Amino acid sequence: MCAGVPAKWGWERITAMFLTIEICSTDPASNLALEEFLLVRREENFVWFWQNEPTVVLGRNQCAESEINRESLERHAIRLVRRISGGGAVYHDSGNLNFSFLTGDTSVGFDFARFTRPLVRTLRRLGLPAEDNGRNDVLVAGKKISGNAQYKQRGRVLHHGTILFESELGRLAEVLRVSPQKYALKKSVPSVRSRVGNIADFLSEKMTIEEFQEELWKDIRSEYPVALKTLSEDEIREIETLRDEKYRSRRWNEGDFSLGETIGGGPRRFDWGTLEVRLQVSGGIIRDCGFYGDFFSPESPELLRERLLGIPFEHNVLEERLDEATIRRVFPELSKQRFLEILLDED
Repeated sequence: MCAGVPAKWGWERITAMFLTIEICSTDPASNLALEEFLLVRREENFVWFWQNEPTVVLGRNQCAESEINRESLERHAIRLVRRISGGGAVYHDSGNLNFSFLTGDTSVGFDFARFTRPLVRTLRRLGLPAEDNGRNDVLVAGKKISGNAQYKQRGRVLHHGTILFESELGRLAEVLRVSPQKYALKKSVPSVRSRVGNIADFLSEKMTIEEFQEELWKDIRSEYPVALKTLSEDEIREIETLRDEKYRSRRWNEGDFSLGETIGGGPRRFDWGTLEVRLQVSGGIIRDCGFYGDFFSPESPELLRERLLGIPFEHNVLEERLDEATIRRVFPELSKQRFLEILLDED
């Protein structure tokens, strides 16, 4: 299906607060390139729906080999791409519907409920006990039916989310790994399959994914006036260039997460996500470092990496080099003392 615009709406009669785009491509590289293009090159508000062929989408800071079953991915010819937002890995197929919001935002932190509100309202209107889980998921009867992520730049926020309507949950569970650290406080680690659910399974009356999309449009449109936008040929060419040079490149999608022999105490789990810091130290000097996990950060961890490169790996030097304000620009809920404990593996 072409995710986007119900043809029966009278677009010419709508005052434009948000623009929408009709998306027929199911190529993940094209769809992610479109998001980045609109974020960087346009100033208007946008909201749109889209779908991907079978694909695993990694969060910006994730190491692929820690998140996927490589053998299963290759056996089923499932695509692997990386998005610009943080958060965890997700699985897309034709039974999953994605939505994106792009608008101005100068707030500190991440407000997911602002953008999942129409979805929760639609689900409740259809008789399902939907709720936000407090971070970035939407649940129905305790099952995750939507995972959401955000990326901020230039006073704007890109919010995108999945909607599991009738996805192949067995395949999802097969290709995604469960991180034990994510459930460190529980006695057992739940499987991916046991934590997720399809909306279609909860509905009292059968509905197609296209019909569900139209129901969701009703609730979006009740809150945000929307008008249709058509991209120019020049804009499409720019998106295609970004797609080919970035989102189809192995360098971006696989990432360079090999630092050789590193030190660090492994992933740490916080309410705001999982964080693993790896340091490459030679001759007592920090030669390289990386920040990995499913966290969301207002600014790039590269800001902290630049502060650490080339300095002695010593407590007093680290304490002098790092300041609380800079750390919180990347990890708002992480104190300087806690960050030093992680670096020095003292916790």
